[in-house]
Parts: sequence; C-alpha cells; structure tokens
Amino acid sequence: MKILCPYSLANQAAKEKLSMPPRLDHKIGDITLTLNKMGAMANFSDEITESFLNQPNFLNGTHLEVGSAYGNIAIKALQKGCKKYIANDIDLRHLKILAKRTKEIDPNLLKSLELIHGKYPNEVKIKENTIDSILISRVLHYLSPDDIIKTANIFSKILKPNGKIYVICVTPYNKAYSQFVPIFESNKKNRIKYYGYTEKRNEHLNETLFVEHNLSNLRSDLQPVFHFFDLDSFAEYFNDKGLRIERTIYLPYQKDSIFALDGREGVGAIITKD
Repeated sequence: MKILCPYSLANQAAKEKLSMPPRLDHKIGDITLTLNKMGAMANFSDEITESFLNQPNFLNGTHLEVGSAYGNIAIKALQKGCKKYIANDIDLRHLKILAKRTKEIDPNLLKSLELIHGKYPNEVKIKENTIDSILISRVLHYLSPDDIIKTANIFSKILKPNGKIYVICVTPYNKAYSQFVPIFESNKKNRIKYYGYTEKRNEHLNETLFVEHNLSNLRSDLQPVFHFFDLDSFAEYFNDKGLRIERTIYLPYQKDSIFALDGREGVGAIITKD
C-alpha cells in the first residue's frame, strides 16, 4: 500500500500528459473505460451514490472510496465540502488523473484528499474504527468469493460504530449477459453457494450484440472471472461480521442503452455496522 501526495500526483499527471479516455456513446452507457481494463467509471448518478454523498454529517466525517477510478465521486464529495476523503485505486494512473482533475477545479480541494494505491483485500491497510462510510462501486464483482469475504471483514473492522458501506454491483439481468440468467437462477434455486460466481464470463456473453454495435474494443476488455449479484447476494457476504444489510435496490440502466433489459441491470446495497 502506498499513501500518496495528491499535489505530487497532480504534477506527475500533467508532466506525463495523462488524461481520461473519451466517454463511450450514450447508447452503450454514459461511462468511461478504465485504463487497466477493469470495467468503467460511471458518468451518471444513482440512488446508492446519492445516499452516500448526502449522509447526515457527511462533510465532517472520514470517507473511503474503493475503486475511485478518475474521481467523479471524489470530486463531487470534495466540492460539497467533505473534510477528509480517501480515494483508493489499483491503478496509479487513475489516481494521478484524479489529482490532476481536482487541482484544475480548485487546488484547495487537494488538502482534503488522501490517495491510496493498492488492491483490496490484501494491499490496503487502514486503522480500525476510523472510517465513517465506504463507497465501493462496481468493484466487488471482480473479486473471488474468498476475497469478497476478506474485504467485508476488513470493512467491518475499519468502520466506526454505525458506519455504513455503500455497494454497487452488476447483475446478469442485462442484454450482454442474459444468457447467464438461467444458470444464475438455477444456481440460486438449488442453493449453490455464491450462485453468481463464474470463471467463464466470456462464455455467457451475447456476442451478437457486440458485433452488431461494433464493440470489439469493449469486448476485449472483459475479464473472465466475474461475480454477478442480485438483491439477495449481499447476505452471503455482509449479513454477519457485525454488519447489517439496511437496504437493497435495483439500479436500472438508461432506457435507451443497448444493454438495458428489465430495470434490474445494476444492484446496490447500504450496509450498517452495528
């Protein structure tokens, strides 16, 4: 784990001429692909993210974002007046771009920003009982079940009492992965543990959809190991360890997205430490 100076990273990003890739076409989804081929950063908001940003006393707490990418949410939090925001990512380039973007908006915001380079669950160490809330958006589904369990245990330890975790994950209920739905639902019906986990994600992909819309570049970014979630998946990992699931909700894609299916494309949870 490396705790990095945001001022230094902002200068490095400028020197190295680092910048975000362009947004994808809105019909794919208002997203920006990550540089490490681990998904994308959303350029739109949702109920879970808004709940995170609008917590009572949010501005005076210490908040952690795991998988911050280029910093859309971090920058919103800092602009709201958050006094201490910790942004973590596994790609140093993402953190450099985040720092650069923040400096360009207002250099004074960097005083409230802490950057940590490292991968959960094994590379990041934060002192116990020091974090008021955690946002982990579109990250957990890249982890194995064992690593999700480890991450949940770590979150339980670093959160203050009554602290909250805000989670967003991908479901199989979208046109890209609808072929996996029967397997997903059969696994769940037969009480197979971690019923959404697959190491053959690419075999369940709707190849026709990607060919029709000329998305070979997006197709090549997909990792084979993946964990699809639904409303009930969070209980497998978070409904103990001193944690309580407070709310789960489906998060629909934009209706005109080529991946939109039935409004269950994304799923989120708010989890509280008792």
